Amino acid sequence: MLSVVCPVHPDRLVPLKDVLHITDHQSTCWMKFYAAVDAAIRVMPSSAATDSDPTRARYPSLPNAIENELRQHLLRVEACRALQTSVTELYAVLSNKQRLLANRLLVPLVGGVMTNGQTASIPQRAERHAGSVAA
Repeated sequence: MLSVVCPVHPDRLVPLKDVLHITDHQSTCWMKFYAAVDAAIRVMPSSAATDSDPTRARYPSLPNAIENELRQHLLRVEACRALQTSVTELYAVLSNKQRLLANRLLVPLVGGVMTNGQTASIPQRAERHAGSVAA
């Protein structure tokens, strides 16, 4: 039941490392964050990435549909808890400017992992927001 099928792939974080100007000193925390995003994606069931329509054919009974929803939500909670430590460590070493930019760029990305939402193209989003934070 475990799968890496998800609208977000951790490799989408790669261009953000440069956009955020992650230093050598911050690199260890960045890599822990990257690994945590990868791990969070791996715990999501394959149906969580594609199943937004609980139809009668897929779930013949209400108890089955509720059980499936509950299982998927619990997996998301586990993924959030696992990410929390690495995010806290990363934010502790970022400058205020980096945190502001990270909030604009990483919230939609990691939020997509947690909700299975579609995310915008990260390089385009990074270019758009990098200029507004630098000002």
